[in-house]
Amino acid sequence: HPLPPTATRRVPLSREGRGLIKVLILGWEYHCEVPKRERDHMTKTLIKAGWILSMDPNIGDIENGEILLENDHILEVGRNLSAQADTVIDASSKIVLPGLINAHIHSWQTGLRAIAGNWISADYFRIMHANLALYYTPEDTYLAGLIGALTQISAGSTTIMEWCHNNATPDHSDRAVDALYES
Repeated sequence: HPLPPTATRRVPLSREGRGLIKVLILGWEYHCEVPKRERDHMTKTLIKAGWILSMDPNIGDIENGEILLENDHILEVGRNLSAQADTVIDASSKIVLPGLINAHIHSWQTGLRAIAGNWISADYFRIMHANLALYYTPEDTYLAGLIGALTQISAGSTTIMEWCHNNATPDHSDRAVDALYES
């Protein structure tokens, strides 16, 4: 159900306690993180898109749509917003859509990807957990987690459900969390 040319919708983008705006634009992304003390002075940004794939049945897909951003909120989505903005991003040849969700990932295994394609569950538990995982140091867990999380961000995921179960020591767990936080 495309929006009429003048229709808009206010869409909150909730992120508790952080000034984070992230809109995935296929081919590149706009990502602005601002410390809390500077949020009150943020400016408005208008993204002029080729196509907006909103993933919201009430908004629909919008050809030549626009997205108005301020602080940690998407203020409006629609056509011809006539909004005053300090920054305008020309995404007229791009597809703009919300970030994606990866509901199951083991980022600590990033360096081991593609080695288990023909394994059954018993092989996975015997080779991965009872063998390879035992050699991981906390720093290995950190590096794999960081690279894995950054790879997810690069692919358009803005939310992941991390299955980090290689927690041999509290340091392993701490470094796994550090990797996700720093990504």
